[in-house]
Amino acid sequence: MSFNQMVSASLLYFARRDQAHLRDSVAPADPISLPDYAGIILRVLVTCACLFMIGCSLIPRTVPREPAPVSVSKPVGTTVTKPQPPIPQPVAVVVGNKLSNTLLELTDSLAEHMVQPYQIFELGGNSTESLLDNLSKMNPTTVVAIGQLALEFVAQLKDVDVIYAQVFNPPAGYRGVAPIPPFDMQLTYWQEISSQLKRIGVLGSAAMRDVIDSLESAAAEKNIKIIRREVTSDKETLQVFRAMVPYIDGFVFLPDESVLSPDVIRRIIVHGSRNNLQILVYSPYMFDLGAYLYISAEQNDVAEQIIVLLEEHDTSTRALTTMRVQVKTKVLPDEAG
Repeated sequence: MSFNQMVSASLLYFARRDQAHLRDSVAPADPISLPDYAGIILRVLVTCACLFMIGCSLIPRTVPREPAPVSVSKPVGTTVTKPQPPIPQPVAVVVGNKLSNTLLELTDSLAEHMVQPYQIFELGGNSTESLLDNLSKMNPTTVVAIGQLALEFVAQLKDVDVIYAQVFNPPAGYRGVAPIPPFDMQLTYWQEISSQLKRIGVLGSAAMRDVIDSLESAAAEKNIKIIRREVTSDKETLQVFRAMVPYIDGFVFLPDESVLSPDVIRRIIVHGSRNNLQILVYSPYMFDLGAYLYISAEQNDVAEQIIVLLEEHDTSTRALTTMRVQVKTKVLPDEAG
């Protein structure tokens, strides 16, 4: 039996009992005794309680619902805060001699491309002790050495990344930019202006073997024969060159200071000019002496390759992509050679 049915049965019971009591009473009503008052009060309280409970049972109850779980989307493998860009490290640029027009062009090009803070040091301007002290104060992580003397100087620095430029025969363990354009590019141009070029002579010390090997490989692809000789002194260089002249169409004059002197350089160029020999040089000084062809790097190209090495930490030698050419149209007057 439900709660509502129980309440209804109780009310019906009290109602019928009261009717029976009234029906059986013939005599006039006597004064109500105390027990009767108690019964009436009890019935009223029970009736009120029942009515209250019936009303409560009829009130609709709202069952609170638990809130739906909220899903938060988070990107996988990412962080909330963006990493700060690294602070550029200082770069020292060490020049092996006083700033010539070529070096000024190179340093100006570096200034246009350089992102890192940098400072230029000249070996000829200060003593080596003061220069080392200034470099220590700057505390660079990378040093750009321009020229053979600069590379030899910075080699004594500890825990420094070294990048070289304008060095013909760099030692192992360094990275840098090739000193001259690729031989393939040079020979292609030389053949365009001199179709009769079939045999090229070249001299050098043992330190230039790798350079001459590269020249020989590039020449073989163009059907050019390389006649090479290894020398040990400036006097031997002059003698071997004079003996070689009748058998060659052109001569590549490598700037090998270990087997050259200013006097021998002048004599070789004068002797070649007197014999209508096309001499290719890589120095403006040699070209002014009377050489036929002068090929050099575009300094903006050199600067761009240095910037690549600074940014990408490439361990290989960067090749040049362009070149600058000057051709002599007239030879110098005969001089003693």
